[in-house]
Amino acid sequence: MDDQEDKAVPERNDWAITSLWLGVISLLPYMIALITRYLERRMDTLFFQVDFLIALFCLLWGIVLGPVSLITGIVGIRQINNSEGTETGIYLAILGIVLGIIGIIANIRFDFLLLVGFMPS
Repeated sequence: MDDQEDKAVPERNDWAITSLWLGVISLLPYMIALITRYLERRMDTLFFQVDFLIALFCLLWGIVLGPVSLITGIVGIRQINNSEGTETGIYLAILGIVLGIIGIIANIRFDFLLLVGFMPS
């Protein structure tokens, strides 16, 4: 009975969980932009003000949270590797890093296309 009480149950690393959530949230502006574009085509109207607000939202939110997700994922992996088996969640941290990279690329791409669309012809 004492042997079972002495064994600590590994806990998930908080940095890894944070990295995953930040990676998911960094993709939200891109998803909102895709939904807006779909609605514009479906309704045959142009939501100029909404597009401009989404561009600002992407600049301030998506591009910032991608690198933060990347950094927190790396910190999480380092802590998990140094924890000697007391912490788990390396796959969460890796997924957070991947989502953060995708968020960075998607939001930069979207911001570039949106700013090119706002330029006068």
